[in-house]
Amino acid sequence: SNLAAGAAATPRGGEAAEGQTVGSLFRGFVAFYNSRFSVKDEAVSVRLGQRAPPAARLRPKTEAAPAIEDPFDESNNLAATMTAEGYARFREEFGRASSMLEDGKEAALSDLLTPWAPEEAGAAE
Repeated sequence: SNLAAGAAATPRGGEAAEGQTVGSLFRGFVAFYNSRFSVKDEAVSVRLGQRAPPAARLRPKTEAAPAIEDPFDESNNLAATMTAEGYARFREEFGRASSMLEDGKEAALSDLLTPWAPEEAGAAE
């Protein structure tokens, strides 16, 4: 499908996205994974295209990581090596993007994609 040219998208198991721009679809993606996706109860599955509990083979070793099914190997959890610190950063970035995009705010893609760097010691003071 050609979303950039304004073609409609209808994801399986989701609501029709007719008339939505790529930007509004991205805003919805960020909002969903920031506030409605339950890492403990759901898996990310492009193959299924719908919300579902994670299969036993995808359950992370810790509750600090989501279950992200590899679309080419459904027994592989792409987030299996994610640490608690990595998951905290993941959540922080979705929260940052969500706050930049909430309530119809416009945000430049360059701002959304600004690389993260840890604060230097003493810089927060």
